[in-house]
Amino acid sequence: RNFMRYFPDCQYLLIEAQPAHTPRLKQFCREHTNSRYIMAAAGETSGQIYFDASNPLGGQASHTPFIAHNLVIPMTTVDDEVFSRQLPAPYLIKFDTHGFEVPILKGAQQTLQATEIIVMECYNYRIAPECLLFDEMCAYLRGLGFRCVDLADPMFRPHDNTLWQMDLVFVRESWPDS
Repeated sequence: RNFMRYFPDCQYLLIEAQPAHTPRLKQFCREHTNSRYIMAAAGETSGQIYFDASNPLGGQASHTPFIAHNLVIPMTTVDDEVFSRQLPAPYLIKFDTHGFEVPILKGAQQTLQATEIIVMECYNYRIAPECLLFDEMCAYLRGLGFRCVDLADPMFRPHDNTLWQMDLVFVRESWPDS
């Protein structure tokens, strides 16, 4: 919804793994005909993956089962979904994937070639085995041709008031004035 204020004529593809969000996604896409959604986890390959659905505002994908609240859900790649829908470039990709960013990026190699902006929730503490810390993510995305130009919504851990997470904005190295 926030992006639509600035990019009202774009096409939106929402890939969501958390089953609790299905009713709201259906409603959102009915209200915004330029939006489509798929209920699956994004990852490096298509198939199935384990998902911890214990927190409706969280959730985490993993290649190994969780002890509790474990679901087996479909997994797809960004490349497969963009290609099958023939979505026009350029792309902006927004990540809120709780430490599963690298497998998703690996499954988006073709899409990333035509991506101009990445907005990614990044962490200052390792929350999952695949999770890169924010400085590691900056280096990883630099290797893919992107650089960090902004941050938003920093959050601090309540018990020690240290930086917990934030959204980082990355643009292609060739972005004007970058």
